[in-house]
Amino acid sequence: VVPLSNTDLLSKIVSSFWNIFGEVGVITFFVIGGFLYNNGTTGISYWKKKSSRIGVPWIVCSALTYSVAVALGRELNAVSYLKWVLGSETWYYYITVYAFFLVIFRWFCSRNTALYAFVIIQTISLAMASWGKSTTLPVAFFTDYLNPLHWIGYFAFGLLIRKYRLDTLLRRRNTVILSVSFYQNTIYPSSISC
Repeated sequence: VVPLSNTDLLSKIVSSFWNIFGEVGVITFFVIGGFLYNNGTTGISYWKKKSSRIGVPWIVCSALTYSVAVALGRELNAVSYLKWVLGSETWYYYITVYAFFLVIFRWFCSRNTALYAFVIIQTISLAMASWGKSTTLPVAFFTDYLNPLHWIGYFAFGLLIRKYRLDTLLRRRNTVILSVSFYQNTIYPSSISC
């Protein structure tokens, strides 16, 4: 939608709504990911289930979309494909970050202080980014989208919702989606989007 935003007024309006939808979609994905995170399953069965439900579709979809990109003129090589799959140059960043959270939260999901700390860390990270102070590693491959500090609070927020059964209270209205969207756009407006 980026080329559309430079044309007529209707295209600007459509691209603005699409951008908002992208922001809310990724945020919602991480909140729901945290809410549905199951810390009861351990060991090989947990990783088998996650790899079949997330890993296989991730690899298949990224291979298909990369093939289309190559057919349209993108350079074909292993580094380019790795960047594509991991989301350095594509929208697959959210799966990379989600996979990272699946590993990290195995140790922290039951600790309330850690969950609150992650929300605070994300707030600080996004505030620093909005003030022009980057919290992203200074490596060309590592982008703001791949920075887990920009997303970790949403996943922790999902875990807190489940832990305190806030979903029954919030289900009456779309309070979760509205509150995290407001939080994202207030702290770090129009910088992290899909």
